Amino acid sequence: MGPVWKRTVNDVLYSAAGGVGTVTLNRPGKLNALTDDMLRSVRAALEEIDEDENVRVGVLTGAGRAFCSGADVAQRQLRPLEEIVRYGGPGAKGARTSELMLGLSHWKPMVVAVHGYVMGAGLHIALSCDVIVAAEETKFHITEVTRGVDGSGTWALLADLYGVAGFATETALTGRYWTSEEACNLGIVGRLVKSEDLYDETQSVAEVIAAMPPQAVKAIVRRRRLRLEAIELETRSHLQPDIYQSADFRESAMAFIEKRAARPFRGE
Repeated sequence: MGPVWKRTVNDVLYSAAGGVGTVTLNRPGKLNALTDDMLRSVRAALEEIDEDENVRVGVLTGAGRAFCSGADVAQRQLRPLEEIVRYGGPGAKGARTSELMLGLSHWKPMVVAVHGYVMGAGLHIALSCDVIVAAEETKFHITEVTRGVDGSGTWALLADLYGVAGFATETALTGRYWTSEEACNLGIVGRLVKSEDLYDETQSVAEVIAAMPPQAVKAIVRRRRLRLEAIELETRSHLQPDIYQSADFRESAMAFIEKRAARPFRGE
């Protein structure tokens, strides 16, 4: 099903072979922290998967010690205030995690392989994918509340798409880490594997799906994506852009960059 080829743009590697298109976050020195340009490149790769007749399934992975540590705080959250106001938040146009999987036309499934850390924006992206394959002892984290920003988008995915509202609320409000073992028990993770088997198992899942009748696969993916889109649109209607202009948000981001404890939050 098509030739083997690779290319890298903005720390995102894309390759295609055997009916499977693989997108790899390739910024291991920063634990694949997401910049605007990386997100745009991921979106471009997803569009290529969607439009390529030789590709039936997409795979998303992360190079190095972690799948993704979330947004690049310095580049996105500490961008100039006028940009925050213009964009309605830290995500520039064409680089919003909540829109990454939306608007694709051909309903091709995405299998995500996670390991190490899956945090913030990286967690949101993983939950948006159709099947999650996780390495043992992977750590997940809804980082938003600890950074003084709105984590209701990830809460909504867990509560509505995965049906674990109580768990979603507890982890979103406390900001605690949770493991792939816990996620598997709750049905969030579809397959739990040993770290050394993550790549092979993920490829195996993708190849099995790729061999299924395409129209039957698309019917399932379409139904799930439409639900995902409804959740994302509802979440966006409730967003509070002013939170990204608050003193608490700025202080939390600066504390992270300066590797210090944040000062007491004042609700300002």
